[in-house]
Amino acid sequence: MFEIPILVWLCGSLGNMARRRGRNPAGFTLLLIALWFIGELAGAIVAYQLWANSTVGIRKVVLIYGTALACAAAGAAVVFLLLRILKPVDGVWREDARLVDFRPQLAGATLGGVGGGAMTVGVMMYMYGPVQAMNNLSVVVPGAVVVGFIGALLGMVFGIQKAF
Repeated sequence: MFEIPILVWLCGSLGNMARRRGRNPAGFTLLLIALWFIGELAGAIVAYQLWANSTVGIRKVVLIYGTALACAAAGAAVVFLLLRILKPVDGVWREDARLVDFRPQLAGATLGGVGGGAMTVGVMMYMYGPVQAMNNLSVVVPGAVVVGFIGALLGMVFGIQKAF
């Protein structure tokens, strides 16, 4: 849910960086998204193996998710370093009028994701009551993540429409 605004911002920055070098940003963007999710999956698997028996409860989830995000960030850093190493085409830096401002997309994705997740938690607490909702975190958290993800995607789409 919180990764979508980060990915939107990273893809926008990477695309602008590629355009300044006279290169097509599509391949670099796809590589960024692929390495982000591959790094996240690999980090989650390794972290689960490391901390499977050492901690319990929410600490274990935070450790696993934190490690997964760190590995995802490392995958994104690889793509940025690769593009930074590449020189501009024909040795000419470009200032392109098509450089896109991704702030509306980022704002829409953030507002939609956080709003959707918070709204889901609020509805669950209203339906089940605060005590029972806290006892059923296995239902509340995935629900908040799914609705937050959908909200972030919708917010990003409306941000794209506002940007263009």
